[in-house]
Amino acid sequence: MIMKRLCIISALFWITLCGAAQEFLTPTSYGMYGTSNIFEILLTGNSPNKSNHKKTPMEGLYLKTFYISIPSFSPEYALIIEKDRLVLNKATIGIGFSLYAKERMEESNFKKLGKDIQKPLIEAAKSLDTKPVKSYTLSISKEISDQLTSLFEHATKTATYLEPLMLGNDGTMYYFNNWGRLASVWTPFGGRTYKLRKLADSLCFAVEHNDIDVLYRQMELCKSLNVSFKKDYPLLYFQPHGYYYSTRRDKGPWHCGTEGVNNCIELEIRSDTAVDQDFCKSLLIPYYDSIAAWSREIFLTNDRTNYPSVIIDNHADIPECEVILYHNGFISTTITIPEKLWRRDVILVAAQLPPGRYYFAEGEWQQQ
Repeated sequence: MIMKRLCIISALFWITLCGAAQEFLTPTSYGMYGTSNIFEILLTGNSPNKSNHKKTPMEGLYLKTFYISIPSFSPEYALIIEKDRLVLNKATIGIGFSLYAKERMEESNFKKLGKDIQKPLIEAAKSLDTKPVKSYTLSISKEISDQLTSLFEHATKTATYLEPLMLGNDGTMYYFNNWGRLASVWTPFGGRTYKLRKLADSLCFAVEHNDIDVLYRQMELCKSLNVSFKKDYPLLYFQPHGYYYSTRRDKGPWHCGTEGVNNCIELEIRSDTAVDQDFCKSLLIPYYDSIAAWSREIFLTNDRTNYPSVIIDNHADIPECEVILYHNGFISTTITIPEKLWRRDVILVAAQLPPGRYYFAEGEWQQQ
């Protein structure tokens, strides 16, 4: 009886431990566990036999947004998120074992193995000469594609080594990739990564069965997971990487601004006096905390992440804001204000303005 209780307690402790470790993915290197060839076959849908197809550079494949499932004892599959469709590539054989068999056959001592061992290895290796993947597609809107890509982006960007990568003899390794960032989780028992894996597998089901309703039902979970992963971005992520300053005066004020800012508010201060490195730093550093805090708020609250460029010019008679929508969907927001209007409400409201020209009067932005 005591032993039975100990087993139950141990099992509950293990489930709790595993569940607690499932909130984040783990950063993963390409080729880990010898998966590079498996990835190539699943992402291209082609046989690894070079004579049968033109080899695709893996660098290009890694820039895709994809999900790959590699079970221990069953065929693998991959889901690729494209701009206007989802692509599901399901292996018709165990690719991992077949690749292993092919390597064993190339070893010098292969012929020394017994025929009962050689036969299944030869059959598995030969199966690679056929088309080992069956493909399915499902058309989707750009909005759905953007939402799914955003989820994979934030799930992989928040991947961490701080939680242990739990491996076992039985289970499945799940990979998530976005623009060369690969992260993984081993058979999650709970938490966000379990929901992420469940969502990805539901998408695979939707593609295979051409079931758009299943796809639509996943989008609320997609949105909630996206918000959840985004909340884990550290404040430091939204701070400028450095600053620049002008060493010459070209018919106007001297310039001092932040640089390396593709994920936070960009700031430029115009000065009537000459600036050097120390002076520029003394001007900008006091703004860094507000830049980070406001940028993070824009990141968390806006579906359209638009970090404005702010110019502080105390000679600006009329504070202005110009929002430009480019043909590729990119939005540029430029705000020119005096120092006294460097306020959270002024900046965050401007970041949400639709395309157009605005001026600030009577405590609010007004369209020209």
